[in-house]
Amino acid sequence: GYFGGELVYGQGPPAAGQYQAGEQIYAAHCAGCHHNGGNTMKPKSPLKNSPRTSDYKVFLEWLRKPDSPMPAFPPSALSDPQVKDLFDYTVHVINKN
Repeated sequence: GYFGGELVYGQGPPAAGQYQAGEQIYAAHCAGCHHNGGNTMKPKSPLKNSPRTSDYKVFLEWLRKPDSPMPAFPPSALSDPQVKDLFDYTVHVINKN
């Protein structure tokens, strides 16, 4: 179980549902190319632990104007609050696994 990790690291797993909105956005818009935080188009540039996931503003700007071949996600596709949910999921779940 996770209890041993809790003793070592001082915290348990994320609360149920805490990152569910971000997980759903990731599944719908990101997982096809970034399965488990990887990158099918550019394997040497994974999403997991990317410098672009170190700061929300950087992440937001990158989603709005990404490098090719990644499609842009304008506010009409993902609102700023949705991007924040996606960022939180990426940082706290994808980057931790």
